Amino acid sequence: MKDSIIKRDGTVVPFDRTKITRAIFKAMQSTGHGTWADAEDVTDHVLLELERVEGTPHVEQIQDMVEKALMTFSSNGESFADVAEAYILYRKQREIIREEKKRIGVLQPKRVSVDSGNSVQVELKLKPRTVTNRSGQKEPIDITKIREVIEKACEGLSGGVDPIELELDSQIHFFDGISTKAIQETLIRVANEKASVERPNWTFVAARLLLHDLYKEARRNRHMDGNVYGHFPELVRYLTSIGRYDPRVLEEYGGEEGLRVLGSYIKPERDLLFNYPGLKHLSDRYAIRGVWTTRFWSSRRRSSWAYPPTWPWLKRKRIGYHGPGSSTTSSRPSL
Repeated sequence: MKDSIIKRDGTVVPFDRTKITRAIFKAMQSTGHGTWADAEDVTDHVLLELERVEGTPHVEQIQDMVEKALMTFSSNGESFADVAEAYILYRKQREIIREEKKRIGVLQPKRVSVDSGNSVQVELKLKPRTVTNRSGQKEPIDITKIREVIEKACEGLSGGVDPIELELDSQIHFFDGISTKAIQETLIRVANEKASVERPNWTFVAARLLLHDLYKEARRNRHMDGNVYGHFPELVRYLTSIGRYDPRVLEEYGGEEGLRVLGSYIKPERDLLFNYPGLKHLSDRYAIRGVWTTRFWSSRRRSSWAYPPTWPWLKRKRIGYHGPGSSTTSSRPSL
């Protein structure tokens, strides 16, 4: 097996077969055809061809071999020609992005400031012309709003986190008329896919983007501006009145005063401690759905509030409840 490859910039780096497998599997995922095991099999086929190459192979050679392998390889008589087509298209899109990055200077080690970067980004050619808003109407895309969300999600994070990289890599998935919700989901997915051992902070970018989406949904559903948390006792009373919480919550948690104290323990800044898997698990499993969609219940470890040490009775009393259209929940609100 080869121990190194030549990158496009001429540098020689250690060979990593998992990168080939991962690229093949992504193409398979985009078509809904193939499994990780299939991707491993195709990778084995590529490595056999690679052994015939004299010297250190170039990354473009390897990608050509992947295309050929996908077009000719079959698993149990099943062809991957559709995956090959998706892989070829993906390569072309990546080529466009590389050229665009060169044009605006993204590949330079030290970039210009955020303010001047914004003026440069306006020149990007890849953005679609229209988006579909939540009411189903098409309108001109406002790329400035997308950049503001991306830059805020990347703010203060180092280790290879670049807002322009995320914008460019996300835009290859955009198309005219794309919904604003699909744009947000794409940003989250692309950021999460960038997370690796070498660049772990991308998982926090993905978490912040998801958090932005959840906050926005909560504000819209609750008709609120500003602080997404609002008045905690009022929220609990309302959710109890519509059957989302067991009425015993109001009694067992110390009534109005108890809920007020609980609300004082909410620390919004702790939301930024979540990585993407943690926040996704919390929102999928513990959110109240169907009314004020993004109201959460805490996990046992990272939560936005902690039990006061003088309230041992709270630790003993946890109420499970099956509300209409809801799953089993714990009675420890965190958000």
